[in-house]
Amino acid sequence: MIAHVASRGEDSGRVVLQLGSRSPSPVAMSAAIRIAQAFQSEVESLFVENEQLLDCTSFSFVREVSLTGRWLRTKSREEMAVGLRLAANCARRQVERLARQADVPLRSRVVRDEPLRAISVACAETGPWNVVVLAEPLSPGDSGFLKQLMLEIDGGERLQFSHLTLQEFFSAEALLHDPQGLLARFINDQDTWRETAKLWCGMSEDSTAVIKDLAEVESASP
Repeated sequence: MIAHVASRGEDSGRVVLQLGSRSPSPVAMSAAIRIAQAFQSEVESLFVENEQLLDCTSFSFVREVSLTGRWLRTKSREEMAVGLRLAANCARRQVERLARQADVPLRSRVVRDEPLRAISVACAETGPWNVVVLAEPLSPGDSGFLKQLMLEIDGGERLQFSHLTLQEFFSAEALLHDPQGLLARFINDQDTWRETAKLWCGMSEDSTAVIKDLAEVESASP
């Protein structure tokens, strides 16, 4: 499942949450909802039925193996498609529950394609992206996709975020239970920490006091 978060009425400023398994990560889905709250955005979930996985059923040597390894069997394309559709429905219900609890608007759809191509099409349809969240361990084949998220610097010795919003979101997340730490950083460098402070206020259950403190700092600035 891929879920991207978009500001209402805008064609930019998206967050893409990519989940590649049939059992979506609760942590990843919760993160997508929290980001939507922070940006006051809506969530669109896109479940991709992997076309390559469906094509594998045409090979006579392909077998479905149980988790215990005790049995294996052939699986038809139709059975595979039904399984994917059930997984999509399960994922949609989980996201719907989280979105409803957080009062975040949600749209859902299912497409059948190769996953990376589906992501490309979705990006082309709705505009540029600012943040991409990977909620599962990377495989060796994901290195090309990772390079789209990170930039190599110092000859590849270090990596940095390709989009500043990534760094700002993770900074706000790290300081979520340390409002005084956020305020101290904002006082020291308002321009650098302004967007992080906005994200923090969107994530916090009660940011009233922090908003007042931030406003006082800004009003006292020359």
